[in-house]
Amino acid sequence: MDPQLLPISVVIPVYNRPQTVCRAIDCALSQTQPPAEIIVVDDGSTDNTAKAVKAYGDAVRYHFQHNAGPSAARNKGIELASQEWIAFLDSDDEWLPTKLQKQWDLVNRLENMVWCVSAYSMRDMQTGEQYPRFRPEQLRGSARPRENCLNLFEAMNQVDEFAMDAYLIKRAVLLEAGLFRTDLRYGEDTELIWRIACTTPLIAYVEESLTIYNQTDDGLTRLSSPEVVVNSIIAAYKPFLTCTDIEGRPVPILPYVRRKVRKWLYILFTMERWDLLEGLTQAYQAQLPFWHRWVLSRVCCLPRKVRQKIGRRILRGLRFH
Repeated sequence: MDPQLLPISVVIPVYNRPQTVCRAIDCALSQTQPPAEIIVVDDGSTDNTAKAVKAYGDAVRYHFQHNAGPSAARNKGIELASQEWIAFLDSDDEWLPTKLQKQWDLVNRLENMVWCVSAYSMRDMQTGEQYPRFRPEQLRGSARPRENCLNLFEAMNQVDEFAMDAYLIKRAVLLEAGLFRTDLRYGEDTELIWRIACTTPLIAYVEESLTIYNQTDDGLTRLSSPEVVVNSIIAAYKPFLTCTDIEGRPVPILPYVRRKVRKWLYILFTMERWDLLEGLTQAYQAQLPFWHRWVLSRVCCLPRKVRQKIGRRILRGLRFH
């Protein structure tokens, strides 16, 4: 291998829109220290993605599979990878040119570190507005047990989940964890990260925002049906409520789960999906404070016009949104 290349396989899953996969490939190729391998997994696209990717020649490995979802596409990329480390880049998103170099330098400075994450920015593709996530000042106390490191569970409790594109992870760690669950179409990345964090909660952390997560109206998450989201939240998060870490302590994820469940209860309330709202409430009733459940049940019983006028305000006031 060229000594100038990093021992990293970049996995790019793609579903359609060859213009975005080309942008992702260009991001990987333009790194200040390029990766040794770029793998594009075409998950059943129906346009000219194959032609666009093959134009890069030997610089990119291309694999086509019939549509099986984002988890299966990422898993195939991991299986095909020949390098020791894996970085993910969704075709909709972007990396800054120093992303891989700065993460690689950090994991090599820290002893026995098997994964790394960076702060990232979110960009609204309609307005062009961009704002940072996981700023250093947002992370306090136990979330930062030592310099250049995070306790992943504590960090997620304080802010939110990291974008999958912001990680750099050893391939062996992903294989040992069991890869992405293909039965999940929402929260599958968070679920895998939690499985890894149960045995390795300490993660290297680059404070600089190195990834741009582009929010689009036709992204896979936004296109997911409420049924898919609710079933995935129950299947993905609930098992961890009774999980323990490698030292036998309960995994500290409850604040994150409460926040995520409250958000979706509010969304289901605004959509008037009472069946799904009831199912999600029942699944997590032991984790939601009694007064949250009590207020929600009373608001749902209000006449429809009253619910529309004041119900949302009440739930927003209780930080359900």
